[in-house]
Amino acid sequence: MMATPKLITVGIPFVVLSVFMLTTLAHSSEEMKWSQACITDIECTSFDVCGSWNPANWIFKPIGVVGMFFSACPMGLPPGPQPPSRCVNHQCVIGPYKVKNWVHFEASFADKKRELLYQPVTQRVESCLTAARIEKDFSRDIRLRELYCQKIDESIRGQRFPQDESLDQVADSVISCEDVISKAKLLQNKGTLNGH
Repeated sequence: MMATPKLITVGIPFVVLSVFMLTTLAHSSEEMKWSQACITDIECTSFDVCGSWNPANWIFKPIGVVGMFFSACPMGLPPGPQPPSRCVNHQCVIGPYKVKNWVHFEASFADKKRELLYQPVTQRVESCLTAARIEKDFSRDIRLRELYCQKIDESIRGQRFPQDESLDQVADSVISCEDVISKAKLLQNKGTLNGH
């Protein structure tokens, strides 16, 4: 007499339910919010899907992992170290990344490392430009981002910040709005950054 393994008895219905939920219920980011619902930070985690970390309530992480096997992901670099996650307005979110996350990336994750800074740098630059009522300019704003990412990288390498400081805080302390406005006007008028 052969016994049915518990894995098959419990595992198959779970996989079928997970696939059903992912394919029928989660067609947009709005519909995925149920999997990110939280009350406290301890409920939040993240999982890798196609080389990017996605936030989720730890209860729903297995559903996301199962969904990975049924998605068509192009082959690419792994996502790098798992980021911190927290509960903000009852939704799990990624970050904030910290100086220690930046420091621990290896050379093979250079593109991912750059992505860590793009969000806080972009938010800081855009808030400064918006406050000064300076319109967005795609090429100028990219150049500003590159300049400030390099400046922050140098500051972190120079060990100016504690390991637990968030990259948002680092961006706010390194990037002054006066400097952003000055450089934006210079780029707008001359098209170059002389003496940055």
